[in-house]
Amino acid sequence: MGCLWAARIWQHAQRSELGKRIAQPATLLLRDEAALARWQRIGGVLLESDGAETLVPVGTSTIAHSPGQIDKLLLCTKAQDALPALLSVAPLLHADAQVLLVQNGIKAQRTIAECLPALALYCLSTSHGAYLRSDYSVVHAGHGQAHLGSLNGGKLAAIDERSSLLDSLPSASMNIQWDSDITGRLWTKFAVNCAINALTVIHDCRNGELLTLPVAAAQLRDLCGEIERIMLTVAQCPQPLNVLARVETVLAATAQNYSSTLQDVHNARPTEIAYFNGYLSELARLANRDCPLNDAVLSSFNAIAQRARD
Repeated sequence: MGCLWAARIWQHAQRSELGKRIAQPATLLLRDEAALARWQRIGGVLLESDGAETLVPVGTSTIAHSPGQIDKLLLCTKAQDALPALLSVAPLLHADAQVLLVQNGIKAQRTIAECLPALALYCLSTSHGAYLRSDYSVVHAGHGQAHLGSLNGGKLAAIDERSSLLDSLPSASMNIQWDSDITGRLWTKFAVNCAINALTVIHDCRNGELLTLPVAAAQLRDLCGEIERIMLTVAQCPQPLNVLARVETVLAATAQNYSSTLQDVHNARPTEIAYFNGYLSELARLANRDCPLNDAVLSSFNAIAQRARD
Protein backbone atom coordinates (compact mmCIF):
# COMPACT_ATOMS: atom_id res chain seq x y z
CA MET A 1 0.00 0.00 0.00
CA GLY A 2 2.86 2.39 0.72
CA CYS A 3 4.20 2.01 -2.83
CA LEU A 4 0.74 2.38 -4.36
CA TRP A 5 -0.14 5.54 -2.46
CA ALA A 6 3.28 7.12 -2.96
CA ALA A 7 3.01 6.57 -6.71
CA ARG A 8 -0.54 7.87 -6.94
CA ILE A 9 0.25 10.97 -4.86
CA TRP A 10 3.28 11.72 -7.06
CA GLN A 11 1.21 11.33 -10.24
CA HIS A 12 -1.54 13.54 -8.81
CA ALA A 13 0.95 16.26 -7.90
CA GLN A 14 2.40 16.30 -11.41
CA ARG A 15 -1.04 17.05 -12.81
CA SER A 16 -1.65 19.89 -10.35
CA GLU A 17 -0.08 23.19 -9.31
CA LEU A 18 1.73 21.35 -6.51
CA GLY A 19 3.95 19.57 -9.01
CA LYS A 20 5.13 22.92 -10.37
CA ARG A 21 6.20 24.12 -6.92
CA ILE A 22 7.64 20.98 -5.34
CA ALA A 23 10.26 18.87 -7.07
CA GLN A 24 9.53 15.78 -4.96
CA PRO A 25 5.91 15.75 -3.77
CA ALA A 26 6.02 12.20 -2.35
CA THR A 27 8.78 10.47 -0.41
CA LEU A 28 8.89 6.85 0.68
CA LEU A 29 10.36 6.49 4.15
CA LEU A 30 12.32 3.23 4.12
CA ARG A 31 13.36 1.07 7.06
CA ASP A 32 17.11 1.00 6.52
CA GLU A 33 20.05 1.42 4.13
CA ALA A 34 19.52 -2.04 2.64
CA ALA A 35 16.01 -1.10 1.57
CA LEU A 36 17.35 2.17 0.13
CA ALA A 37 20.00 0.28 -1.86
CA ARG A 38 17.31 -1.96 -3.38
CA TRP A 39 15.27 1.08 -4.38
CA GLN A 40 18.29 2.77 -6.00
CA ARG A 41 18.66 -0.17 -8.38
CA ILE A 42 15.15 0.52 -9.65
CA GLY A 43 14.96 4.32 -9.39
CA GLY A 44 11.31 4.59 -8.50
CA VAL A 45 8.08 2.70 -7.99
CA LEU A 46 7.08 0.48 -10.90
CA LEU A 47 3.29 0.80 -10.94
CA GLU A 48 1.15 -1.63 -12.93
CA SER A 49 -2.45 -0.61 -13.43
CA ASP A 50 -4.99 -1.72 -16.02
CA GLY A 51 -2.30 -3.68 -17.86
CA ALA A 52 0.13 -0.76 -18.24
CA GLU A 53 3.40 -0.25 -16.36
CA THR A 54 4.78 3.14 -15.36
CA LEU A 55 8.01 3.94 -13.53
CA VAL A 56 7.07 6.67 -11.05
CA PRO A 57 10.15 8.52 -9.70
CA VAL A 58 8.99 9.04 -6.12
CA GLY A 59 11.66 10.12 -3.68
CA THR A 60 13.05 7.97 -0.89
CA SER A 61 14.76 8.50 2.41
CA THR A 62 15.54 6.61 5.58
CA ILE A 63 14.65 7.92 9.00
CA ALA A 64 18.35 8.17 9.83
CA HIS A 65 18.83 10.54 6.86
CA SER A 66 16.04 12.92 7.69
CA PRO A 67 14.03 14.23 4.73
CA GLY A 68 13.19 17.31 6.80
CA GLN A 69 9.99 18.11 8.63
CA ILE A 70 6.93 16.14 7.58
CA ASP A 71 3.68 18.01 6.95
CA LYS A 72 1.58 15.03 5.86
CA LEU A 73 2.31 11.41 6.73
CA LEU A 74 0.50 8.37 5.33
CA LEU A 75 1.23 5.46 7.66
CA CYS A 76 0.87 2.35 5.50
CA THR A 77 2.11 -0.39 7.85
CA LYS A 78 0.32 -3.44 9.17
CA ALA A 79 -1.67 -2.85 12.35
CA GLN A 80 0.91 -4.33 14.71
CA ASP A 81 3.66 -2.10 13.29
CA ALA A 82 1.70 1.15 13.24
CA LEU A 83 2.53 2.64 16.64
CA PRO A 84 6.27 1.75 16.59
CA ALA A 85 6.54 3.15 13.06
CA LEU A 86 4.81 6.39 14.02
CA LEU A 87 6.94 6.83 17.14
CA SER A 88 10.09 6.34 15.05
CA VAL A 89 9.22 9.35 12.86
CA ALA A 90 7.52 11.49 15.52
CA PRO A 91 10.57 13.80 15.86
CA LEU A 92 10.27 14.62 12.15
CA LEU A 93 6.62 15.69 12.30
CA HIS A 94 5.78 19.37 11.91
CA ALA A 95 3.80 20.82 14.81
CA ASP A 96 0.70 20.98 12.60
CA ALA A 97 1.36 17.72 10.75
CA GLN A 98 -1.57 15.66 9.50
CA VAL A 99 -1.17 11.92 10.03
CA LEU A 100 -3.30 9.59 7.91
CA LEU A 101 -3.59 6.02 9.21
CA VAL A 102 -4.07 3.32 6.57
CA GLN A 103 -4.50 0.23 8.75
CA ASN A 104 -7.07 -2.54 9.03
CA GLY A 105 -8.98 -2.96 12.25
CA ILE A 106 -9.69 -0.41 14.96
CA LYS A 107 -7.31 -1.34 17.79
CA ALA A 108 -4.21 0.25 16.27
CA GLN A 109 -6.06 3.49 15.61
CA ARG A 110 -7.45 3.65 19.14
CA THR A 111 -4.03 2.91 20.63
CA ILE A 112 -2.33 5.64 18.59
CA ALA A 113 -5.03 8.17 19.50
CA GLU A 114 -4.52 7.38 23.19
CA CYS A 115 -0.72 7.48 23.03
CA LEU A 116 -0.41 10.60 20.85
CA PRO A 117 -3.50 12.72 21.60
CA ALA A 118 -1.92 15.97 20.39
CA LEU A 119 -1.53 14.74 16.80
CA ALA A 120 -4.10 15.57 14.14
CA LEU A 121 -5.07 12.02 13.20
CA TYR A 122 -7.11 10.91 10.20
CA CYS A 123 -8.04 7.48 8.93
CA LEU A 124 -8.05 6.37 5.32
CA SER A 125 -10.20 3.27 4.96
CA THR A 126 -9.79 1.71 1.54
CA SER A 127 -11.03 -1.19 -0.53
CA HIS A 128 -8.30 -0.81 -3.16
CA GLY A 129 -6.28 -3.94 -3.76
CA ALA A 130 -2.51 -4.00 -4.29
CA TYR A 131 0.34 -6.45 -4.12
CA LEU A 132 4.07 -6.43 -4.79
CA ARG A 133 5.55 -8.47 -7.63
CA SER A 134 9.00 -7.65 -6.30
CA ASP A 135 10.70 -4.79 -4.44
CA TYR A 136 8.95 -1.51 -5.36
CA SER A 137 7.02 -3.18 -8.19
CA VAL A 138 3.37 -2.82 -7.21
CA VAL A 139 0.22 -3.97 -8.97
CA HIS A 140 -2.94 -1.94 -8.43
CA ALA A 141 -5.02 -5.09 -8.61
CA GLY A 142 -8.43 -3.89 -7.53
CA HIS A 143 -9.83 -0.41 -8.01
CA GLY A 144 -12.06 0.35 -5.06
CA GLN A 145 -12.94 3.28 -2.87
CA ALA A 146 -11.27 5.19 -0.07
CA HIS A 147 -12.96 7.05 2.77
CA LEU A 148 -11.13 9.74 4.73
CA GLY A 149 -12.18 11.12 8.08
CA SER A 150 -10.93 12.65 11.30
CA LEU A 151 -10.14 10.17 14.08
CA ASN A 152 -9.77 12.55 17.02
CA GLY A 153 -11.64 15.69 16.06
CA GLY A 154 -8.63 16.84 14.08
CA LYS A 155 -8.30 20.30 12.62
CA LEU A 156 -10.62 19.91 9.67
CA ALA A 157 -13.85 21.33 11.02
CA ALA A 158 -14.27 23.74 8.13
CA ILE A 159 -15.40 22.44 4.76
CA ASP A 160 -12.69 24.41 2.93
CA GLU A 161 -10.02 22.79 5.13
CA ARG A 162 -11.37 19.33 4.32
CA SER A 163 -11.32 20.26 0.65
CA SER A 164 -7.70 21.36 0.95
CA LEU A 165 -6.65 17.97 2.33
CA LEU A 166 -8.65 16.10 -0.28
CA ASP A 167 -7.15 18.29 -3.03
CA SER A 168 -3.65 17.32 -1.89
CA LEU A 169 -4.47 13.64 -2.35
CA PRO A 170 -5.25 11.64 -5.51
CA SER A 171 -8.95 11.88 -4.77
CA ALA A 172 -10.06 11.22 -8.35
CA SER A 173 -7.79 8.29 -9.24
CA MET A 174 -8.23 6.65 -5.82
CA ASN A 175 -11.92 7.59 -5.43
CA ILE A 176 -11.46 9.29 -2.04
CA GLN A 177 -14.51 10.66 -0.26
CA TRP A 178 -14.81 12.49 3.05
CA ASP A 179 -16.55 10.47 5.78
CA SER A 180 -17.81 12.34 8.84
CA ASP A 181 -18.27 9.01 10.65
CA ILE A 182 -14.99 7.30 9.87
CA THR A 183 -14.93 5.59 13.28
CA GLY A 184 -18.19 3.83 12.51
CA ARG A 185 -16.78 2.70 9.17
CA LEU A 186 -13.66 1.32 10.91
CA TRP A 187 -15.77 -0.67 13.39
CA THR A 188 -17.78 -2.14 10.53
CA LYS A 189 -14.66 -3.12 8.61
CA PHE A 190 -13.21 -4.61 11.78
CA ALA A 191 -16.28 -6.84 12.14
CA VAL A 192 -15.93 -7.99 8.53
CA ASN A 193 -12.22 -8.78 9.03
CA CYS A 194 -13.05 -10.81 12.15
CA ALA A 195 -15.55 -12.88 10.19
CA ILE A 196 -13.52 -13.50 7.05
CA ASN A 197 -9.78 -13.52 7.53
CA ALA A 198 -9.18 -16.30 10.04
CA LEU A 199 -11.76 -18.57 8.39
CA THR A 200 -10.03 -18.32 5.00
CA VAL A 201 -6.91 -19.66 6.71
CA ILE A 202 -8.73 -22.43 8.55
CA HIS A 203 -10.38 -23.60 5.32
CA ASP A 204 -7.41 -22.60 3.11
CA CYS A 205 -9.71 -21.08 0.53
CA ARG A 206 -10.53 -18.06 -1.57
CA ASN A 207 -12.89 -15.52 -0.05
CA GLY A 208 -15.92 -16.63 -2.04
CA GLU A 209 -15.56 -20.24 -0.97
CA LEU A 210 -16.62 -19.28 2.55
CA LEU A 211 -20.10 -19.01 1.02
CA THR A 212 -19.99 -22.23 -1.02
CA LEU A 213 -18.21 -24.74 1.26
CA PRO A 214 -21.01 -26.09 3.50
CA VAL A 215 -18.93 -26.40 6.68
CA ALA A 216 -17.33 -22.98 6.16
CA ALA A 217 -20.67 -21.31 5.38
CA ALA A 218 -22.27 -22.67 8.56
CA GLN A 219 -19.28 -21.60 10.64
CA LEU A 220 -19.32 -18.15 9.04
CA ARG A 221 -23.02 -17.66 9.78
CA ASP A 222 -22.64 -18.60 13.45
CA LEU A 223 -19.47 -16.52 13.87
CA CYS A 224 -21.16 -13.44 12.39
CA GLY A 225 -23.94 -13.79 14.93
CA GLU A 226 -21.46 -13.92 17.80
CA ILE A 227 -19.48 -10.94 16.46
CA GLU A 228 -22.67 -8.90 16.28
CA ARG A 229 -23.66 -9.78 19.84
CA ILE A 230 -20.25 -8.71 21.16
CA MET A 231 -20.15 -5.49 19.17
CA LEU A 232 -23.57 -4.46 20.44
CA THR A 233 -21.72 -3.77 23.69
CA VAL A 234 -19.40 -1.21 22.00
CA ALA A 235 -20.86 2.29 22.26
CA GLN A 236 -19.00 3.65 19.20
CA CYS A 237 -20.10 0.82 16.91
CA PRO A 238 -22.85 1.67 14.40
CA GLN A 239 -26.20 -0.02 15.04
CA PRO A 240 -27.68 -2.14 13.63
CA LEU A 241 -24.51 -3.71 12.28
CA ASN A 242 -25.95 -6.56 10.17
CA VAL A 243 -22.60 -8.36 10.14
CA LEU A 244 -23.66 -11.35 8.03
CA ALA A 245 -25.19 -9.20 5.29
CA ARG A 246 -22.10 -6.98 5.13
CA VAL A 247 -19.78 -9.99 5.08
CA GLU A 248 -21.74 -11.66 2.29
CA THR A 249 -21.50 -8.46 0.22
CA VAL A 250 -17.72 -8.30 0.67
CA LEU A 251 -17.27 -12.00 -0.10
CA ALA A 252 -19.32 -11.72 -3.29
CA ALA A 253 -17.28 -8.71 -4.44
CA THR A 254 -13.92 -10.36 -3.64
CA ALA A 255 -14.87 -13.98 -4.37
CA GLN A 256 -11.70 -14.82 -6.30
CA ASN A 257 -9.32 -13.08 -3.89
CA TYR A 258 -7.16 -14.70 -1.26
CA SER A 259 -7.32 -12.73 1.97
CA SER A 260 -4.21 -10.85 3.03
CA THR A 261 -4.10 -13.00 6.18
CA LEU A 262 -4.07 -16.24 4.18
CA GLN A 263 -1.27 -14.85 2.01
CA ASP A 264 0.69 -13.92 5.14
CA VAL A 265 0.31 -17.44 6.56
CA HIS A 266 1.34 -19.06 3.28
CA ASN A 267 4.46 -16.89 3.30
CA ALA A 268 5.16 -17.46 7.03
CA ARG A 269 4.78 -13.73 7.72
CA PRO A 270 3.33 -12.14 10.87
CA THR A 271 -0.41 -11.58 10.61
CA GLU A 272 -2.84 -8.99 11.94
CA ILE A 273 -5.18 -11.57 13.48
CA ALA A 274 -4.41 -10.41 17.03
CA TYR A 275 -5.85 -7.05 15.96
CA PHE A 276 -8.97 -8.75 14.56
CA ASN A 277 -10.23 -11.83 16.41
CA GLY A 278 -7.77 -11.32 19.24
CA TYR A 279 -9.11 -7.84 19.89
CA LEU A 280 -12.68 -9.13 19.62
CA SER A 281 -11.90 -11.50 22.51
CA GLU A 282 -10.57 -8.54 24.51
CA LEU A 283 -13.78 -6.60 23.88
CA ALA A 284 -15.86 -9.60 24.97
CA ARG A 285 -13.94 -9.90 28.22
CA LEU A 286 -14.34 -6.19 28.92
CA ALA A 287 -18.09 -6.59 28.51
CA ASN A 288 -18.15 -9.82 30.59
CA ARG A 289 -19.39 -11.76 27.55
CA ASP A 290 -18.37 -15.19 26.34
CA CYS A 291 -17.23 -15.67 22.75
CA PRO A 292 -16.67 -19.43 22.38
CA LEU A 293 -16.90 -19.47 18.58
CA ASN A 294 -14.41 -16.66 18.13
CA ASP A 295 -12.07 -18.21 20.69
CA ALA A 296 -12.23 -21.55 18.86
CA VAL A 297 -11.52 -19.83 15.53
CA LEU A 298 -8.60 -17.98 17.07
CA SER A 299 -7.16 -21.18 18.56
CA SER A 300 -7.43 -23.07 15.26
CA PHE A 301 -5.91 -20.17 13.38
CA ASN A 302 -2.96 -19.85 15.75
CA ALA A 303 -2.18 -23.57 15.43
CA ILE A 304 -2.17 -23.36 11.63
CA ALA A 305 -0.05 -20.20 11.60
CA GLN A 306 2.45 -21.77 13.99
CA ARG A 307 2.81 -24.85 11.78
CA ALA A 308 3.42 -22.58 8.79
CA ARG A 309 6.25 -20.83 10.66
CA ASP A 310 7.89 -24.05 11.89
